[in-house]
Amino acid sequence: MTTNKRLILADIGKERRFTFHGEFKKYGFKYNDHNKKYAAPTILLTNIQLITPAKAIPMTDHLWFNLTKGFKSLGVLQIDYKLSHPTKVLLICGEKRLEWDEENWKICQRIYELYREDYIRRGIAKPYDWPFT
Repeated sequence: MTTNKRLILADIGKERRFTFHGEFKKYGFKYNDHNKKYAAPTILLTNIQLITPAKAIPMTDHLWFNLTKGFKSLGVLQIDYKLSHPTKVLLICGEKRLEWDEENWKICQRIYELYREDYIRRGIAKPYDWPFT
């Protein structure tokens, strides 16, 4: 994101809600600790734009978000969608997909399986890859 875009974000402030548009790219996970024991699911959006009545203003090429309840409610995506102040997530097109599991460790393992070849090629181990009792 360039300095000008950061200034635009600073100028619009936090008091009002704004509508943004982003395109779904893929899922991922991040570790919440230095020992890489606790992973959290994430979602990557690209081509982020601020939507105004007059036009769409490009803000950044990509943003990673935590896979929050709002994102999970859309199911497993492979399509574009629209966000409104990223606390309210709406689908632009397509039908709802398979649902996500409730537990983050199950979601992280499912995400790993979605992109298994890429993770293996990059030497990234499967999160929570131990037997649970």
